Amino acid sequence: MKYIAFLRGINVSGHRIIKMEELRKIFEALKFKNVKTYIQTGNVIFETTVKDPDSLTKKIEKYLHKSLGYEVETMLRTIPEMEEIIKNNPFKKNKLDKTLHLYLTFLSEEPINEMKKSLIDSSNDVATFKMKNREL
Repeated sequence: MKYIAFLRGINVSGHRIIKMEELRKIFEALKFKNVKTYIQTGNVIFETTVKDPDSLTKKIEKYLHKSLGYEVETMLRTIPEMEEIIKNNPFKKNKLDKTLHLYLTFLSEEPINEMKKSLIDSSNDVATFKMKNREL
């Protein structure tokens, strides 16, 4: 199965800098196949036979902590999940330009209903929030 690992807090504003070659080697040490990194983002594409994303996430986070010396929150998505996110973009009819931007945030777990409601209710003329599953 092919996954994309989104690593929170890697290579942001000069903090927790890790070269993508080193990150790739860490994932290869976990016996993942076809490991690729995406520029300096800390995003990693890899293949594995492991089908349980929760145990896989824990395994990656534990090994990253051991290798880097600090915790790295990891969000995993499969390629079909990413395709579904793109397909179901609630803002796809909006034309993006210099004044209108689209941001996507991956969450490690689906928030409880009160948190969802609070966030969605905070939408205003400047920012509109939509949430589905573990994506905001």
